[in-house]
Amino acid sequence: MNFLKKIRSSIVGRYKQWVFRPYVIERQVLGESIQFHVGDLFGEGWYGSQHDLSCEYEWIKSNGIQPGDVVVDCGANHGFSTTLFSRWTGPRGKVYAFEPLSHNMKILEENLRLNSVSNVICRCVAVGSAASKVKITNHTNGTIFTNNPPRGQRGVVVPLVRLDDELEAVHVNFLKVDVEGFELEVLKGARQIMASAPRLDIELHVAFYKDKESELREIFELISLDRYVVHVQTEVDGSIVPFEKRHHTFKELSKCKVVHLFCR
Repeated sequence: MNFLKKIRSSIVGRYKQWVFRPYVIERQVLGESIQFHVGDLFGEGWYGSQHDLSCEYEWIKSNGIQPGDVVVDCGANHGFSTTLFSRWTGPRGKVYAFEPLSHNMKILEENLRLNSVSNVICRCVAVGSAASKVKITNHTNGTIFTNNPPRGQRGVVVPLVRLDDELEAVHVNFLKVDVEGFELEVLKGARQIMASAPRLDIELHVAFYKDKESELREIFELISLDRYVVHVQTEVDGSIVPFEKRHHTFKELSKCKVVHLFCR
């Protein structure tokens, strides 16, 4: 029965891909009107009008970004957050958007064009702890292979850079990291940036971690949470609540699929 369901799901998925045509929608987020190019089925599901993105962006607008800030959008995907960040930091600010997949970057650049964005610098590279190359799944929401690719999974090789190298002479005010399980490597390559305690929005994809508690501990040490006022979101689109050490232990957080950290 499961085998038949998989076949049916595969056929339906292929059909949806075949009939899909890109289109533009208008999204209203926190008083901002965004013209958004929906370039594929993932974009339709994640950025379409049925998905509520307001909770995360409300925190960022209120606590994360100020006019004139330098913002880093690491894992920019289709540019929804990049477009909002460009508006909130204003003409005196700047946004650095890092996105490793060329398919996503084309959609991102189209969204910047649609919204007349001029204060964003785009880099079509992956971000990690060393300057090298890395293989990533050839999927809109791609993940970096830390070992050999699973059977049936195809990947593409992309450049890998360190944020400290890319932004050596830049003072970063706000850093957003959404890299599908590669968060620790990104932070290892951003030690100089982290030393200045930028405001943070980091999505921890705990489900991808091998030793979940150990990796969470190392990430928290790199962030140095004691320097910040910290809030946490333990469910997608869930409530953002104050971080409490007694409640949000590594053991408890390791049970979550995704943990969103907000630090100011």
